[in-house]
Amino acid sequence: MRICSLLPGVTEVLYQLGVQDEIVAVSNDCDYPAEVRQKPVVSKSKLSGKHYTSKEIHSLVENHKHTGFSIYDIDEGYLKEAKPDLIFTQELCEVCAVPYSQVLKAAKVLDNGPKIVSLEPKTIKDVLENILLIGKLVGRRKESERVVSKLRSRISFVSSKAKDAVERPRVLNLEWTNPPMAGGHWIPEMIEIAGGVDGIAKAGKGTVKLDWEKVVAYRPEVVVVTPCNYTLEESLAEVQTLKEVPQWLTLPAVQKGKVYAANSKWYFSRSGPRLVTGLEIMAEVIHPEIFDNLAPRDSFARAS
Repeated sequence: MRICSLLPGVTEVLYQLGVQDEIVAVSNDCDYPAEVRQKPVVSKSKLSGKHYTSKEIHSLVENHKHTGFSIYDIDEGYLKEAKPDLIFTQELCEVCAVPYSQVLKAAKVLDNGPKIVSLEPKTIKDVLENILLIGKLVGRRKESERVVSKLRSRISFVSSKAKDAVERPRVLNLEWTNPPMAGGHWIPEMIEIAGGVDGIAKAGKGTVKLDWEKVVAYRPEVVVVTPCNYTLEESLAEVQTLKEVPQWLTLPAVQKGKVYAANSKWYFSRSGPRLVTGLEIMAEVIHPEIFDNLAPRDSFARAS
């Protein structure tokens, strides 16, 4: 089988299932595990190669929406050369990965009629079911079942331990900072499982656009800053820009020193196995009195 994965989370799953030798093309965002960087890249983002602030990215994306052009480019020449039998893509977000419609258009250059699979996970359960589906599609059903079983065990551990919490603090996850947006889809689910309360976003629903008046009224007791696809260092830098917002210093989480930044790129934004590590990060920052050294040390940091 010849596989083209345009989703970093799917690429990670394919490596865990042991079919990495069958991957003939990936997107520019596919960077884990490290050896995937040796694979031919068939799609690139117009935002690659330069660091933009959250405000700049939002402006660029909005401009592209108005012009009707995608922020992604597909190398149709290489796609034709790669001749994939199976292509993984998505429709959930036109910013996070190559849109399904664009893949369909590019795939017209292929004579072999590849199977195009669009994955649309919106909850942790969906992500686990997608892993099982990927296993079925690539002939690694048993391997996918083992991966999912281990992930479910880790989720159950967090859920069980979180029940010991005396209080459930109000948590705000900032998936974007300028303008502020609260993380949707699996993020509210993470917060609930980890022993917190998300009073803004709903599990399985989209990102919620906010204004600072609404944030102030919510009075979050814990803030977790995870701008979509940002590294830990980039997330920490975004926290510094939040200090310029007058309402920021009035938040209980800020006053009590309970603001954290995390590596969103690896643990929150991508619908793959490491979302469970994101859950473990969430548990540790919400209830450090219960969870100790659960998440990797380089995955998050308290923001000063």
